[in-house]
Amino acid sequence: MSPLPFPPLHIIYTRSALFLSRKVYASWWVIQAEFADYQTSLGPWPAEEVVDFLRGEYPDLWPPAAAQVAALLAGDAEQVAIRFAVPR
Repeated sequence: MSPLPFPPLHIIYTRSALFLSRKVYASWWVIQAEFADYQTSLGPWPAEEVVDFLRGEYPDLWPPAAAQVAALLAGDAEQVAIRFAVPR
């Protein structure tokens, strides 16, 4: 796999969804203030680490982890909900 472009990304867990974000946060508490049902977050991590983590932890992603990360990095959105083959 060729390297994906950087910026560092966050994986954000909420009670209702799982998000990818390329937004720069000063601390986890800033993320918590932005997401009402925040549970925890991981990162900031390079895109390749995010892809590796998502592949290992969530094999049921669709589109695959690399495609979802690449779409976030190529698009205008700062964050997107992670999608699964079967809705959770």
